[in-house]
Amino acid sequence: HMIDVGCVAEALLLDGPPRLRMVLIRAFDGCDTDLLIEWLPMLVATHDLGKISAAFQGQQKSKSTLCQRERLTAQGVVFKPTTIKDLYHAEISAVWIDRNLAKAETGTPLRFVWTIRDAIGGHHGQFAERGVMALEKRIRETEGIGANGTAWDAHRKDAYDLLRQLFTPKGNLKDIDIPR
Repeated sequence: HMIDVGCVAEALLLDGPPRLRMVLIRAFDGCDTDLLIEWLPMLVATHDLGKISAAFQGQQKSKSTLCQRERLTAQGVVFKPTTIKDLYHAEISAVWIDRNLAKAETGTPLRFVWTIRDAIGGHHGQFAERGVMALEKRIRETEGIGANGTAWDAHRKDAYDLLRQLFTPKGNLKDIDIPR
């Protein structure tokens, strides 16, 4: 799904209505728009990194999600009782972006990280009411993240790396800046 969404974003940015590019250029006025257009499909694709989480994968809303959870449990994935409560996958994506984008793409300006974080965190129109630190604490409680992280955290990083490899944006995010 993340790859599909990134490809749709790429198609819209390259061949879609000119108005879309104009709106983005205006919203990010002052930054290198060619670099922005190069990177947006990959960044848009990261919107569902939060589905790679105990909270999302631990849902038991339907027979198919119950089967998915049973399959993961059989492979040694542990779900705490609090797993399915009070964590939305977009919030987990936003926390991942906040905590890892500048590490993965060295030198990325923080204003840009925050803009992408907030867009991804609200991609279903529901924005986080809690701050990043509170959300990160909740994720740690749910996934048992210690000093070395967890398998979920490693899987999110692997997914990011795969998206980065598939979309291969040129240039460096350190060269993007959003004016104040």
